[in-house]
Amino acid sequence: GLNKRQVFLWIILPQVLLSSIPALTNQVINNLKDSTIVFLIQYTEFFARIQEVAATSFKFFHAYLFAAIVYLIGVTFIVGLTRFLEHRLLRHYGQDY
Repeated sequence: GLNKRQVFLWIILPQVLLSSIPALTNQVINNLKDSTIVFLIQYTEFFARIQEVAATSFKFFHAYLFAAIVYLIGVTFIVGLTRFLEHRLLRHYGQDY
């Protein structure tokens, strides 16, 4: 038989990890969106600079398009990383989870 530690490590933990990855991904993306400091870049300062450039050059569309592209790159990276993690866990623990 398995002791409590083995049951947790080999049965419960893989199920918890695989079922929680989508929720954790959403939380990380929300933190990225709502946080003032992400990856050592202050997004509030970043968007203030975008607004400043847009106001001085009157190219609002281009400035906000650039900000959207930067945000999408960050979100795409996070989603790709979590997909990789999920596939790796599925491959390691099997498709039954």
